[in-house]
Amino acid sequence: MIKHRIGPMTVFNVRPFPDEIQAVQDARAEAKVVDSDQVVCRERDCYLRLVPARRQGSDMMGQEMGDPIEILLVEDNAGDVRLTQEALEEAKVPNRLHVAQDGIAALQFLKKQKPFAGVPEPDLVLLDLNIPKRSGFEVLDQIKSDPHLRHIPVIILTSSNAESDVLRSYQSYANSYVTKPADLDQYFKVVELIDEFWLSTVRLPGKHG
Repeated sequence: MIKHRIGPMTVFNVRPFPDEIQAVQDARAEAKVVDSDQVVCRERDCYLRLVPARRQGSDMMGQEMGDPIEILLVEDNAGDVRLTQEALEEAKVPNRLHVAQDGIAALQFLKKQKPFAGVPEPDLVLLDLNIPKRSGFEVLDQIKSDPHLRHIPVIILTSSNAESDVLRSYQSYANSYVTKPADLDQYFKVVELIDEFWLSTVRLPGKHG
């Protein structure tokens, strides 16, 4: 069993053996977990996230700090969606994550078409390139060609490290390009860096610094 420590989180690589299950249960009791065990799966590994009791009420604190940053994550991989959610829960700036699992749903959300009428305009888009129905490139092109959407920063967050994809993304006016790490710890660190720069440092349209 591999143990990871990420901020206030403890994450275990879980294998189905009795002694390791007992070790996780012991760690869970020691950490005084206040919510249910959360299993996060990515690639071929599954991880059990333990939330210490001292995090209880942190969401309430965030709500008191002002309007949250609205983030649209365009991602069809359930494991990556869950990891991004987990990492953004630790963000310094309050945020609300919306998920579109394909390119058509992403465009419907952005244009507030059914079934997304009345949703807030995202302050930031995290866009995977390899998504069904409409590719990430098609979504990016439509965002940056629409005068009502082109002001929204778009971060490409994808598994591709192909130079041609990087070049095409910037030629289509992506604001930054980030390759997803395969390693769990590194994935969390990447999302933390996005938080540090895009949520905590820069001023987004319509948000007062």
